[in-house]
Amino acid sequence: MKACSTASIQRLQLIYDVPTRWNSAYNMLERALHMRRAMNLYLAEERDLAHLALSNSEWDQCGALLTILYPFKVESTRIQDTSRPTIQRVYWSYERMFNTIDELRDKLRRSLTRGRRKDKDWINQLLNAVNEMEQKLKSYYTAATQYVFSEACLLDPTTKTSLFESGSFTEDAVNWKQQYTHAARERFQENYAGLDISDDGGGGASTSVVPAKRRWDDDDDDFRRQIVDRHGVRMDNEFDRYMQLPLAQDTNILGYWRKDQHEFTHLAPMVRDLYSVPASGAGVEREFSKSGRVASWTRSKLNPETITESMMYKSHLARQGRPIEVLEDDLERSETDVSEDVEIQEMTRDYTRSFDLVE
Repeated sequence: MKACSTASIQRLQLIYDVPTRWNSAYNMLERALHMRRAMNLYLAEERDLAHLALSNSEWDQCGALLTILYPFKVESTRIQDTSRPTIQRVYWSYERMFNTIDELRDKLRRSLTRGRRKDKDWINQLLNAVNEMEQKLKSYYTAATQYVFSEACLLDPTTKTSLFESGSFTEDAVNWKQQYTHAARERFQENYAGLDISDDGGGGASTSVVPAKRRWDDDDDDFRRQIVDRHGVRMDNEFDRYMQLPLAQDTNILGYWRKDQHEFTHLAPMVRDLYSVPASGAGVEREFSKSGRVASWTRSKLNPETITESMMYKSHLARQGRPIEVLEDDLERSETDVSEDVEIQEMTRDYTRSFDLVE
């Protein structure tokens, strides 16, 4: 009989709800429903624990809770991503979650009128819970008033003002599209329009070298400007010019701005500043969790610098899938130092291969 793998054993373990861990309630219910038959069989054999068995109605409640929590799990998982920009997703996530709450409330109210009498009590409880969720979400949404959220939406070339032209943003008496656009334009004019962007990098915010334009590139730019001006399009600054362009089809935001950073030389630094802001603190929290695994009680005497370097090295392995290569520098080094470094590198490669971290 083959031994069960670690992953298989983990799928057979129950999960506990942890208040400080996102989606732990959803994960707990999902695993419980997956293990429903096994749990019922176990409790049926253990007479001392028979009183812990859930009724069919209670299992139905678990399924209803899972359905309610699933959309919020999806949104929170998106926001936790640190491999690409997520700050532009925040307002969209709020909009989707508020829409989900409205849909859930309508479904639960219809269930009250058509459902069985014995189910109405827990349906009412779920309805009250959904209302509490809405109030909690509103408190977070009210606090998300920093300009970084609205400007990240505006500088997303695939959406721009689309969100502020629909949904709850149009139900308010405030013209949010006009207000957010005006505020973003003012901040661009104040902080970025006057930046000294030079080809040699002197005093400029961009670290990349702008390639020299060819003559036909200049002619093409002049021709486009003439056509745009002929149609009465405002060309006051880069921000207005960007906002007047049609929506981009490419969903790779960083790729879009990497390609057009030389056309919007002053707007590109604003994009970099905005998209460097994480949408949540999940990435930082994960690093703290890693440090806790490195600096365990069995390694209580580790130097802080050693802990930092170990975490950075683990991050490098996770991103690159291979150990750090031997670095060559211009300093004169003895043959002994070089041979020791090479030996250490070989030991590192052997160690990482033993854990299948590299091919």
